[in-house]
Amino acid sequence: MLNMIFALSILLLSSTVFSYNVPSEIHEDWVEVVNRIKMECLEQGNTTLEAVNAIYETWDIDESHNCFLKCVYEKDQYIDTEGHFTKALLQRKGLTKENVKDCEHAVEAYNKETCDRVYYFNKCIIPRAIDDFIHSTKDAA
Repeated sequence: MLNMIFALSILLLSSTVFSYNVPSEIHEDWVEVVNRIKMECLEQGNTTLEAVNAIYETWDIDESHNCFLKCVYEKDQYIDTEGHFTKALLQRKGLTKENVKDCEHAVEAYNKETCDRVYYFNKCIIPRAIDDFIHSTKDAA
């Protein structure tokens, strides 16, 4: 019984740690962006429609989706031909110049040609975007 309680506690903790409570406005904004081009990026990203749709459940993006993400960023011109993140990202809810700049700096060690750079940028930007969005809506209230 004690082992079962411990196992359930670990499971609950891990689901909390590895998922994000994304505000609906951010969720809807990004789902719209990805849905427009996801079919084009499935093959390049070596993933499935089911796997991509599962991202929307937790926003904990698995590393196996790194090339899918790069394709989305390229198609929506969130990265330029040299691999730099663009101002187009600032049109997305929750993103600010500061958090984009900070996360770009955090991933500068990754080769601009690889999918890992966009993946780790997302791991950096998602919690910041959520936090900034929540703070901005509280400040506006």
